[in-house]
Amino acid sequence: MSRFYQLIIFSLILSNSFGQNTTKSSKTFSCEQILTGTDIENILTAGPVDRIVLKCSPRGSGRFQEVSSGKKKDKNYFKKEHNIVWIKFTAKVTGNLTFIIKPMSQDDDYDFLLFEDHKDFIKGIQTKKITPIRANISRNIEEKKGITGLDFSSKKTHNISGANSNFSKVLSVTKSENYFLAIDNVYNEGKGAIIYFDYYLTKKISGIIVNEEKSQFLNAEISWNDAETGETLITTITDSLTGLFEMEVPYKENNPKQKYVLSAYSKEHFFREKKFTTEEIRSHEFPLINILLPKLKKGQRNQLHNINFHGDVAKFLTGAYPSLKNLNKLMKRNKSLKILIEGHTNGCSNGIDFSQRLSEKRAGAVKKYLIENGISIERIETVGWNCKHMLFPNAKNGSEMSLNRRVEILVLDY
Repeated sequence: MSRFYQLIIFSLILSNSFGQNTTKSSKTFSCEQILTGTDIENILTAGPVDRIVLKCSPRGSGRFQEVSSGKKKDKNYFKKEHNIVWIKFTAKVTGNLTFIIKPMSQDDDYDFLLFEDHKDFIKGIQTKKITPIRANISRNIEEKKGITGLDFSSKKTHNISGANSNFSKVLSVTKSENYFLAIDNVYNEGKGAIIYFDYYLTKKISGIIVNEEKSQFLNAEISWNDAETGETLITTITDSLTGLFEMEVPYKENNPKQKYVLSAYSKEHFFREKKFTTEEIRSHEFPLINILLPKLKKGQRNQLHNINFHGDVAKFLTGAYPSLKNLNKLMKRNKSLKILIEGHTNGCSNGIDFSQRLSEKRAGAVKKYLIENGISIERIETVGWNCKHMLFPNAKNGSEMSLNRRVEILVLDY
């Protein structure tokens, strides 16, 4: 066999080996299928997928009330089955499973029970000898847009009915294990839903948060965020005496370039962030992470290396959202803080006038985000600096160009 054909075969093997981890797979159930899956014996089978689409909401409770107890505050069962569907899925990889049930209509109120596989599972459900390992029967929270599921920030495995968290605790799973999900929509005439599955590994990190000027240990909030979506995956707080923190941070093993942001926030201080990739997390044993937070004071300028923009437009890169959320939180918790948002560009190749307008629009985009999220317009001013103050006047790569397309924050009053 020639060297050329050996290389082709080797490439195909690699593609098949790694493609299983990176290729997104989906299963869609039609309205007709959903209407047949109301009892456990007619469960719908999805297999090892990343996404399940329910084209319609379930309708009715089937022939049997298999997972209802009639009790209002039962942690293992619905008080009654309203509009239910049973779905069997398989863990795609070994890791920590999270999922989101996202209704097509925010008015729908989905509850769920999650069971692991057992011998004689159907009989065990019908006789109520098997109880769920995860459950969420909490009331629909309007600001959460009806979303429920499993995540890292939740401490409880089961959430009963009432005003409780709409998420339950993440679940450790093994590849090829089967799980059974009972989903119940409280309301009739629902619009369907999409279920998104994610699998994470975790790694322990630790650090210390210190006041930049006085070297004092700080009581601070620490969050680990998905840089692409802005989602906060897990939070903790430092020890109030030592400034130390320790946390198990989740990351997706199958995407080496996936970025995460570690954020540190303490009242009366400007926040700081550190960015990591999956590749960095899995290949390093991290020493103690030392983060210095500057005290808020008039005249202080802060560079935000994560609020960056696409070229020639005032559109945020997806990685900007953790920083935007942190800036909004900073403004909300420090009511006397007034800021100047300074916009910048990566060069003036389209002319100084274009660059000036663009820098102003970028500053304006941050201002718009803050106002839309509850910050008074009187507390925010903006200015554009075109390409006068580039961090990298002779940018050599895409990363340096991106860092030039930024905003900085000047404290006007505090």
